[in-house]
Amino acid sequence: ALYQGRQVILTPLAQTDPVLVQKATDVWSAIGCQVLKMTPENHDAAFAAVSHLPHLLAFAYFSAVARQPAGSDFLSLAGPGFRDFTRIAASAPGVWRDILIANREEILKQSLRFRHTLDAIEHVMRSGNAEALEDLIRQAADARATWQMASTTKAGSAR
Repeated sequence: ALYQGRQVILTPLAQTDPVLVQKATDVWSAIGCQVLKMTPENHDAAFAAVSHLPHLLAFAYFSAVARQPAGSDFLSLAGPGFRDFTRIAASAPGVWRDILIANREEILKQSLRFRHTLDAIEHVMRSGNAEALEDLIRQAADARATWQMASTTKAGSAR
């Protein structure tokens, strides 16, 4: 039941034999997977946004706190929110080094989008406009409240 109800993403290339793609689809489906197909480029862009960038942010955030002169004091005060946000910073360094290098262009695009959004929030904070700040927070909170993770999780990707 390891793969039951899980997503598997196939990223066939133009030269991939459609018969082989169908065979792979049939095998994954037979063991209970939901098979998705997308281009390698769309796969890399999507996972840069929803998997790779969050890891990058967790690594950077945890390091920024821990490396401050009072970092160990700050960490002693950290609660569940900090723990939950930074959990993925404990991921395998070699694996994430390879992922961040292999998909760097898409991850850097997502990082730039994140920076623009963070800059906008910081700009509103600097201005002292509490109402505009609350609006930005509300937009994110409302969007997050209505978002639902797919009922299945990614089991793997294949090219």
